[in-house]
Amino acid sequence: MTPEPSAAEQQAADRAARAAEARTRREKAAEAERAKSLAVDLVRVRITRFGDGQVSSGEHAPGLGDLCYEAGDTPEVPREVAEALEACGFAEIEAR
Repeated sequence: MTPEPSAAEQQAADRAARAAEARTRREKAAEAERAKSLAVDLVRVRITRFGDGQVSSGEHAPGLGDLCYEAGDTPEVPREVAEALEACGFAEIEAR
């Protein structure tokens, strides 16, 4: 039989639980804000033959490594990324 926690121990546990919940809420809010800021300026690019297999999709397959886009794929990426890919010749920004 385990002894009941004292009032002080229970209060400390409650404070720790509230702090963890607050941290989680702050982290979720920050993540949502980052996603919102990225989503505002997304542009569609077409991966070129030179970029075939060079541009990561952001996914990882165990045992295979990063999954990359193939020539002709048209992902949406933030404008800054699109401009960098275009400067390297890996992608072309598509007109809307």
